[in-house]
Amino acid sequence: MQVNLSAKFPLPEQAQVQAAQKRTAGLGKIDPNSYAEPELVTTLHSVLNWKIDFEKKYLKGSVMHHFKALQKNLPAIAELVGEKANIPLKHRISDPAGDMGAKLTLELPEDTNTADLYVSIEYETSNNASALQWLSPEQTLGKKHPYMFSQCWAIHARSILPCQDTPAVKFTYRATVEHPEELTALMSATVLKRENSRTTFVQDVPIPSYLLAIAIGKLVSKPLGRQSNVWAEEDIIDECAEEFSDTLDILKVATDISGHFVWKHCDLLVMPPSFPFDGMENPCLIFVTPTLLAGDKSLSNVQTQLADRPELTKLVVDLSNCTPDEAYSSVPYIKGSIFLRYMEDLLGGSEIFERFLRQYWQRNAYNSVSSEDFKQALCEFFSKTNRRQKLSLINWDLWLNGAGMPPTIPRLDQSLASVSKRLALFWATKTVVELNNSPQLKEQISVHQLIDMLGKIVESPEVKGLNDQKIELLETTYNLKETKNIEIRFHLMRLYIMAKSKGRLDEIFNFLNSNFRLKYIRPIYRDLVNWPAAKPKAVENFKRVKGQMMAICSHAIEKDLGFK
Repeated sequence: MQVNLSAKFPLPEQAQVQAAQKRTAGLGKIDPNSYAEPELVTTLHSVLNWKIDFEKKYLKGSVMHHFKALQKNLPAIAELVGEKANIPLKHRISDPAGDMGAKLTLELPEDTNTADLYVSIEYETSNNASALQWLSPEQTLGKKHPYMFSQCWAIHARSILPCQDTPAVKFTYRATVEHPEELTALMSATVLKRENSRTTFVQDVPIPSYLLAIAIGKLVSKPLGRQSNVWAEEDIIDECAEEFSDTLDILKVATDISGHFVWKHCDLLVMPPSFPFDGMENPCLIFVTPTLLAGDKSLSNVQTQLADRPELTKLVVDLSNCTPDEAYSSVPYIKGSIFLRYMEDLLGGSEIFERFLRQYWQRNAYNSVSSEDFKQALCEFFSKTNRRQKLSLINWDLWLNGAGMPPTIPRLDQSLASVSKRLALFWATKTVVELNNSPQLKEQISVHQLIDMLGKIVESPEVKGLNDQKIELLETTYNLKETKNIEIRFHLMRLYIMAKSKGRLDEIFNFLNSNFRLKYIRPIYRDLVNWPAAKPKAVENFKRVKGQMMAICSHAIEKDLGFK
């Protein structure tokens, strides 16, 4: 029997050369981005034993996987765990596929027929594992202790343990982590025991590998309610507790819609600035970016430009020739939500549509489903209602496989958005003199309208006369100079670049280096590349701070700067 896992550990020298040259065209039948074969074997439970080494920047330890064979007589890991003795297994690393990693094959004895297999693997990670970020004390707020955190989404779990790294496989886990005694360890699981320098966790709900998460640092917590705490470094814990004080209210709304809350608790961990995403929905421990600390809760309820990659604007993307990291954008969120809203309106409104969603979620809990599965479930449910004739109006192929804008935009209340649209045109097209003489200059708008307005100015093809004087008036009018809202600051940085404001370059680079959230820094680096006078300084700045970024972030910026 043969078990294939995905791994991204140091390869033999020859394999490393092949990895640089080989490009995947689909690694598996079910998942083109994984060598795992979930149609043949699946992981039920994993037991992790890790020792954290901050000096060498790696994890060392073992994992024991409980596999279940789904077919008999599979073609004839590394150690097979038996009742009386452990049996050493042959293994090999092969088929390197660049950023995808390589195949780890574990060969079982030919007379192995049991459906339940327990395989123990001792290993250590590379010190540049793509899922792990190691921070020196100087890179933290407290400046006294190191910090480490993971980001396994989308295909980076394979860099911290050999596993079936595919959403099609879901497993429970237990983990024992050895770490410096003065630091606190957290995982996407429930704490069983804390004892000095060792913490034990358990996750009883099956999860895909990308939701495996760990963070270790000088962390403290404050309660947000009976089921929730917020964790952060001590210097910002009070600010975090205030910013996310509405967490349980948000959780109640979510569970009212979706049904039973299966996790025992919902903690938040406010990450260091090098965290590259808005947030990560790890079970029991949601990672959130510190850029959400706006001071007014305006960002606590939480775009890639794809003009040259129209195939990535489809809802169903072919990942055979690119990685999930390359394909990631806001398209599935925005276009997908519009599609759901379209169907909700078409099929009878929120009450019946939410009833369908609850049934769909309950039926498919702990399974992986495709768009076709969703289509079949929806048609089955609504074919039994008085809205069944409306099903024929849904152009599934156009919605799921069409590139570009959605075929239909539902009618939404545009009253608030129309104000920001009108003011954006006002600021984009008027001179400073015209702006100063207009009563619109005193019009009051909300922070969300302000963010929308600034974004529309940045994207407006009608912008003219944008200079330091106009930007200064904009900042004064809306009191923007001292704002902590990162969405506002992000749009201001792009306006500075549009105005070719050389005097603002230091401010732009300070913003770039204050956080490494892809949503903000990629567009700014792209803007700087198109400003010849600033591009060399952008390259110089990136090289200086690259070591502080996670691999997923630095690789993306290297592409934007033309390094790859």
